Amino acid sequence: MRITQLTLDTHLLLAQKDFYTRQLQFDLVTEEADFFTLRAGGTQLTFRNAKGEQKPFYHFAFNIPENQMEEALQWAKERVQIVQWKGIEVHDFHNWNAHAFYFFDPAGNIVEFIARHDLSNEATTAFQATSITEVSEIGFVVPEIAPFFEKVQHHLGIPLYSGNLTTFCAAGDPNGLFIIVPKDRLWFPVDIPNGVFPTEVQLASNQPAWEANGLPYSIDTVRI
Repeated sequence: MRITQLTLDTHLLLAQKDFYTRQLQFDLVTEEADFFTLRAGGTQLTFRNAKGEQKPFYHFAFNIPENQMEEALQWAKERVQIVQWKGIEVHDFHNWNAHAFYFFDPAGNIVEFIARHDLSNEATTAFQATSITEVSEIGFVVPEIAPFFEKVQHHLGIPLYSGNLTTFCAAGDPNGLFIIVPKDRLWFPVDIPNGVFPTEVQLASNQPAWEANGLPYSIDTVRI
């Protein structure tokens, strides 16, 4: 599964733009008064002004070259504060054959850099923002996991990757995953309760677009 476009709301549009373009040096694709779009490898990531008094925050992940975890960590440490969990900075997800670390952006999004060793995306050049290969995860907060996953599977043909469909579900594959969790679950590794906020995703898929009834989530598709 490949996420070609991800659109998220933010209450700190200018701070987000400054953080991603100046501090992290992402390429700016386009901007208007109420949104801007970044290039993250094969994904375009858009932040737009949130409506009303909402202060949205999300969990999403960027895939990085599978051989550059330590290099990416040192690069990130020059720009952000790494979130530690029990003194650990780099987490070994052995069941996914991956390593990852986390940090916050100005809007409180829980951002993850993850090296998935099942992917053949090794790099030989020095790590920088342009080394990111794609957005590989976006969190969906739902009342119940199983019914939401079943609809995603039925309408979009997305398989189960990991999880018990009660407390956690990852749907997709190492290139792209929907992280489906129940409302009020704490996001790892920050112990912050999650929330439901508008999310628009575009996938490279031959399946038709789909919107989640009763939730502010829409999944568009672009033909492969």
